[in-house]
Amino acid sequence: MFWYRVHYFKYFIIVGICDEEILEKRIRFGDTEIYINPSFYKGSLIDEKAAIQVMKKCDVGNLFGNRIVELAIKNNIVDEKNILIIDGIKHAQFIK
Repeated sequence: MFWYRVHYFKYFIIVGICDEEILEKRIRFGDTEIYINPSFYKGSLIDEKAAIQVMKKCDVGNLFGNRIVELAIKNNIVDEKNILIIDGIKHAQFIK
């Protein structure tokens, strides 16, 4: 399962999706701490099928977690060469 939250703006929709188990986790990227913040990602829990639909409908996506990023790669939503691995956790962003 994945946490996801939709953020609506005047001209576009941003979706944040993360693997369920990493919500509220703090990871390091060099000297910077990254917090998988519930205010951005925690809206509803969804399964793989729903996550694919959400990613295909949004304008901008912010993904954190090995499972959600692999799902996005498998469904041609993001390219594997554009993935960051931060503290062992995959991260991807996309704009359509």
